[in-house]
Amino acid sequence: MNCVMMTPVVFLRLVSLFIPLFIPLVRAQTPGMYYIGNGNYTNSCPMKICPIPSPWQYTFNCTFASQGTPTNCSNLLPVGMYYSVSGNQSNNCLTAACLTCPPGQYNAGCNSASAGYCVTCGLPSAGFYWATPLNASYTCTPVAQTKCNAGFQNLGYTSTFAGTCTACTGLPYGQYWTTPSSYSYTCSYLPQSICPAGQYNPTLSSTSAGSCSDCSPVTGGYYYIANTNATVGCITAACSDASCNVGQYISLCTGTFAGTCAPCLNAINSNQEYIGKGSWTGTCAVSGCPLSCPTGQWTSGCGSVSAATACSCAPTPSPMLTTMWLEHPGTTPPAAQQLAAPSVPMGITCWGAETSHLGFAPSVPIHRFC
Repeated sequence: MNCVMMTPVVFLRLVSLFIPLFIPLVRAQTPGMYYIGNGNYTNSCPMKICPIPSPWQYTFNCTFASQGTPTNCSNLLPVGMYYSVSGNQSNNCLTAACLTCPPGQYNAGCNSASAGYCVTCGLPSAGFYWATPLNASYTCTPVAQTKCNAGFQNLGYTSTFAGTCTACTGLPYGQYWTTPSSYSYTCSYLPQSICPAGQYNPTLSSTSAGSCSDCSPVTGGYYYIANTNATVGCITAACSDASCNVGQYISLCTGTFAGTCAPCLNAINSNQEYIGKGSWTGTCAVSGCPLSCPTGQWTSGCGSVSAATACSCAPTPSPMLTTMWLEHPGTTPPAAQQLAAPSVPMGITCWGAETSHLGFAPSVPIHRFC
């Protein structure tokens, strides 16, 4: 028998043909499962589903005969989100928004593994309310309440609601609604500005005290008096000479001054007298002095006012009468007392002076009576 020599190449080809006959066929592994035993005499090894870990985890290296290891997910987790569904065998857990709490509460436990839970905020500071969260909030957010303008009040405010500005009603006369300095829940008012005499309030309104402005110049014969309330102004009164005497008028009555009494401005001569007052113009009524005095009297005080005009018995001494003799009973004229003419008492018997222009002798008595 002849031996056949085989080369290495031929041998390897023969081996490759017979190896499959000695290696059992292995069934392909199903994704997400791993082998938990042998297949005995069949190509059907038992398998089991890879463990499903917590929502924030995935199963690392679950393959062939290993069930893998639960591992925390590390894929991107935005703020306010948490891992809601496990990634199974992939490091890609699903995410969801953390719990959004109602007004007046906040989320106290949102993290990668939990949606969190709500906790009550408590009472906000004065003038504030708790904002309504738009998403998961980890603290309570205070927001300023609605601040109302003058003439409005905040109604409906709560710790979780800003309130609504509602118009005030029932404003008393002469008052105006004030602008709240803070957060007002009631309407408040103050007296309007009452301007002094000669001014008025053009900017007065139900929400403003207004401010005073000067009135236009007053017309002749009038002056401005004090205003009685804020809604009126520039009140005038007629100038009055009621407090003045005859021969006077009310002077300087203009602006806010009622005037003062002063002598009339129209002049009179010695034969005239004032018989009335001059109002505010200064022109008083004039009349001639009366000439109806009895015999032996003359009109005195003329050239002034009627109250000063009167009949008088005081004569004017003659410029030629320089010396007179006063008669004493039981004596002769030479023994009489000598008096200066202006000092002679009235209503007594007098002797004519030596220089008398009357033509009487010194012994002739002169009788003067009033």
